[in-house]
Amino acid sequence: MPSILIKNATIVTQNGIRDIIPNGFIVVKDGYINKIKRNSPSPLDLRGAEKIIDASGLTIFPGFINAHIHLGESIFQHAFKNLNSLEEYLDITNKISKKAHFIEKNRSSIADYSILHLLCAGTTTICGGRTIDRASFWGLRNISGYMVMNSFKLSELSCDLGKKYKKEYKKIQAVKTSYPAIFIHSINNFDFKALLIIKNLLEEYPNTRLILHIAETKKQEEEVKKIFNLSSVKFLEKNGLLNKNTILIHCNWINDEDISLIKKNKASIVQCLSSNINVADKVLDLRKIIKKGIKACLATDGLPTSGTFNVIDEAQKCFHYYGKKISEQKCIDLVTIDAAHVLGLEGNIGSIEKNKKADLVFLKSDCMNFSSSGYHVSGVIIDGSIKVWDGKVLGVDKGKIIKKFGKLLNKMQKYEYLYFKK
Repeated sequence: MPSILIKNATIVTQNGIRDIIPNGFIVVKDGYINKIKRNSPSPLDLRGAEKIIDASGLTIFPGFINAHIHLGESIFQHAFKNLNSLEEYLDITNKISKKAHFIEKNRSSIADYSILHLLCAGTTTICGGRTIDRASFWGLRNISGYMVMNSFKLSELSCDLGKKYKKEYKKIQAVKTSYPAIFIHSINNFDFKALLIIKNLLEEYPNTRLILHIAETKKQEEEVKKIFNLSSVKFLEKNGLLNKNTILIHCNWINDEDISLIKKNKASIVQCLSSNINVADKVLDLRKIIKKGIKACLATDGLPTSGTFNVIDEAQKCFHYYGKKISEQKCIDLVTIDAAHVLGLEGNIGSIEKNKKADLVFLKSDCMNFSSSGYHVSGVIIDGSIKVWDGKVLGVDKGKIIKKFGKLLNKMQKYEYLYFKK
């Protein structure tokens, strides 16, 4: 891995005091930020660099973090146009999956399409279900959730769960840009026989995160309360599953008592704003969560429900949706350093500081100004490796990926047509 010197850059550090360096340079060695300073590099710095990047006219941010993404859902991007609720979407896509066997067979191609767009939007870290294989191929930093869910395509993963997860854990640990997690899709939709196994796995592997969709809709939360006579949050606490490694997605229908328990147990919340505006029946008041001091961030969720892969779009939407009561700076925090805290990776990513991982995004305009006309991702570096430059994704055939996905999408639309025709 060559050492890289980046000069003449505007650097948005996102460090503890949110330093912005109007003209500075960064030295990257062995995938880490070795030096970050103001002004021009010394002759010694220049001589020691194997690659020099002139970043004149560019603003460098820490890599953007998408803390909740469904890579495989992109194939259903047209399905929600014919539906009225999230529950209906989940039900129908599950039924379509039973007939459209090509979806699982081509999951890699669908995920590649999603990752291509994530990279072009400046994303360097993702968190989702079963991300390890494709994310490691692309060199994308990722938290890969082993899926536990009662559904046609995923229920087999729960069979012999303990043994299978241990095998998955070893695979994830072998990839330096990947981190382990167990992803219980939702409390009202998983095999409770697996509960004890999951608790034992979390104890055996304490660096494993636990990811759950909770209280996304009123119906989902009412089902949990009907089964257990407890809210989702109380159920998790009662079973010892609410702690600093717990990542709660959505949380639209949590109450004040739930919020207090989340704070007390140091769990985190991921708000998928566009998705919740589009398909949920309520949107979490993120201002209250931030005021309470709970770790929180923004993410896009799946393409069909959110309509975007771009977390900076989510940050800008957050600023306007909450009536500018969440500052522009805080909205940027929610997709960089705050998101790193949510994922438990703040020691490695989320800010541009010495000894942190070299995950960097180069922009042609300042996305911290939400009244500006927009921005363009010029470059992306992950773990010290250049993935995107001059807007081009390196090492892959972009046209081929899009063409292959287009054929799959056309095939999927035939299944959707036949289903909705009924």
